[in-house]
Amino acid sequence: MSRGPGPNSALLTITVVSPSHAIVGGAPGGLGYLAEMLEAGDLRDELSLRQQPDGWLSPSLTRLRRRYRGRLRIRWVNPYSLLGLYLAIRFHIRRYPTIMLDTEVFDSVGGAAEFEELVAARLAAPWI
Repeated sequence: MSRGPGPNSALLTITVVSPSHAIVGGAPGGLGYLAEMLEAGDLRDELSLRQQPDGWLSPSLTRLRRRYRGRLRIRWVNPYSLLGLYLAIRFHIRRYPTIMLDTEVFDSVGGAAEFEELVAARLAAPWI
Protein backbone atom coordinates (compact mmCIF):
# COMPACT_ATOMS: atom_id res chain seq x y z
CA MET A 1 0.00 0.00 0.00
CA SER A 2 1.51 3.35 -1.00
CA ARG A 3 0.91 6.61 0.72
CA GLY A 4 0.60 9.96 -0.99
CA PRO A 5 3.29 12.54 -0.54
CA GLY A 6 3.41 14.23 2.82
CA PRO A 7 2.73 17.93 3.30
CA ASN A 8 6.45 18.73 3.13
CA SER A 9 7.02 17.00 -0.20
CA ALA A 10 4.33 18.66 -2.33
CA LEU A 11 5.66 20.03 -5.60
CA LEU A 12 4.25 23.26 -7.01
CA THR A 13 4.80 24.42 -10.57
CA ILE A 14 4.96 28.19 -10.97
CA THR A 15 4.71 29.39 -14.55
CA VAL A 16 5.34 33.05 -15.29
CA VAL A 17 4.18 34.24 -18.70
CA SER A 18 5.99 37.52 -19.27
CA PRO A 19 8.03 39.10 -22.05
CA SER A 20 10.39 41.04 -19.76
CA HIS A 21 12.47 38.08 -18.56
CA ALA A 22 12.89 36.80 -22.11
CA ILE A 23 14.08 40.15 -23.44
CA VAL A 24 17.54 39.80 -21.86
CA GLY A 25 18.00 36.39 -23.46
CA GLY A 26 17.36 37.88 -26.90
CA ALA A 27 19.61 40.89 -26.42
CA PRO A 28 23.16 41.05 -27.77
CA GLY A 29 25.69 39.36 -25.46
CA GLY A 30 27.09 42.57 -23.99
CA LEU A 31 23.67 43.81 -22.84
CA GLY A 32 22.88 40.50 -21.14
CA TYR A 33 26.23 40.59 -19.37
CA LEU A 34 25.67 44.21 -18.33
CA ALA A 35 22.23 43.35 -16.93
CA GLU A 36 23.78 40.51 -14.90
CA MET A 37 26.49 42.80 -13.51
CA LEU A 38 23.99 45.49 -12.53
CA GLU A 39 21.85 42.86 -10.80
CA ALA A 40 24.86 41.37 -8.98
CA GLY A 41 25.85 44.84 -7.75
CA ASP A 42 22.25 45.50 -6.66
CA LEU A 43 22.21 48.58 -8.91
CA ARG A 44 18.94 49.76 -10.42
CA ASP A 45 18.23 51.90 -13.45
CA GLU A 46 15.02 53.92 -12.91
CA LEU A 47 13.94 53.69 -16.57
CA SER A 48 14.45 49.93 -16.65
CA LEU A 49 12.42 49.50 -13.47
CA ARG A 50 9.50 51.46 -14.91
CA GLN A 51 9.59 49.40 -18.11
CA GLN A 52 9.58 46.10 -16.24
CA PRO A 53 6.13 45.53 -14.69
CA ASP A 54 7.24 42.32 -13.01
CA GLY A 55 10.53 43.57 -11.55
CA TRP A 56 9.41 42.42 -8.08
CA LEU A 57 8.85 38.87 -9.31
CA SER A 58 12.44 37.69 -9.77
CA PRO A 59 13.59 38.59 -6.21
CA SER A 60 10.37 37.10 -4.84
CA LEU A 61 10.97 33.82 -6.68
CA THR A 62 14.54 33.75 -5.35
CA ARG A 63 13.24 34.09 -1.77
CA LEU A 64 10.64 31.36 -2.37
CA ARG A 65 13.26 29.02 -3.88
CA ARG A 66 15.40 29.42 -0.76
CA ARG A 67 12.47 28.97 1.63
CA TYR A 68 10.98 25.93 -0.14
CA ARG A 69 14.05 24.11 -1.45
CA GLY A 70 13.12 21.33 -3.85
CA ARG A 71 9.38 21.99 -3.65
CA LEU A 72 9.03 24.52 -6.47
CA ARG A 73 9.39 24.11 -10.21
CA ILE A 74 9.63 27.55 -11.81
CA ARG A 75 9.49 28.31 -15.51
CA TRP A 76 9.44 31.61 -17.36
CA VAL A 77 7.58 31.59 -20.67
CA ASN A 78 7.95 34.22 -23.35
CA PRO A 79 4.40 34.98 -24.55
CA TYR A 80 5.74 35.38 -28.09
CA SER A 81 7.00 31.79 -28.22
CA LEU A 82 4.99 28.77 -29.33
CA LEU A 83 4.52 27.68 -25.71
CA GLY A 84 3.44 31.21 -24.79
CA LEU A 85 0.92 31.23 -27.63
CA TYR A 86 -0.41 27.84 -26.53
CA LEU A 87 -0.79 28.98 -22.90
CA ALA A 88 -2.46 32.24 -23.98
CA ILE A 89 -5.04 30.34 -26.01
CA ARG A 90 -5.52 27.47 -23.56
CA PHE A 91 -5.91 29.63 -20.43
CA HIS A 92 -7.27 32.84 -22.08
CA ILE A 93 -4.26 34.91 -20.99
CA ARG A 94 -4.59 38.53 -22.06
CA ARG A 95 -2.29 40.44 -19.65
CA TYR A 96 1.36 40.16 -18.75
CA PRO A 97 2.83 39.20 -16.43
CA THR A 98 0.49 36.31 -15.75
CA ILE A 99 1.37 33.84 -13.01
CA MET A 100 0.11 30.28 -12.97
CA LEU A 101 0.25 28.07 -9.88
CA ASP A 102 -0.06 24.62 -11.41
CA THR A 103 -3.06 25.31 -13.70
CA GLU A 104 -4.69 28.15 -11.76
CA VAL A 105 -4.19 31.50 -13.50
CA PHE A 106 -3.55 34.77 -11.64
CA ASP A 107 -3.40 37.67 -14.08
CA SER A 108 -3.18 40.32 -11.39
CA VAL A 109 -1.16 39.78 -8.25
CA GLY A 110 -0.80 42.74 -5.91
CA GLY A 111 2.94 42.33 -5.43
CA ALA A 112 5.57 40.20 -3.78
CA ALA A 113 3.87 39.82 -0.38
CA GLU A 114 0.55 38.68 -1.88
CA PHE A 115 2.30 36.33 -4.30
CA GLU A 116 4.42 34.73 -1.57
CA GLU A 117 1.29 34.25 0.57
CA LEU A 118 -0.45 32.51 -2.34
CA VAL A 119 2.49 30.13 -2.79
CA ALA A 120 2.74 29.43 0.96
CA ALA A 121 -1.00 28.70 1.17
CA ARG A 122 -0.84 26.40 -1.85
CA LEU A 123 2.10 24.46 -0.40
CA ALA A 124 0.43 24.22 3.01
CA ALA A 125 -2.81 22.79 1.57
CA PRO A 126 -3.18 19.06 2.28
CA TRP A 127 -3.17 16.54 -0.54
CA ILE A 128 -6.64 15.44 -1.53
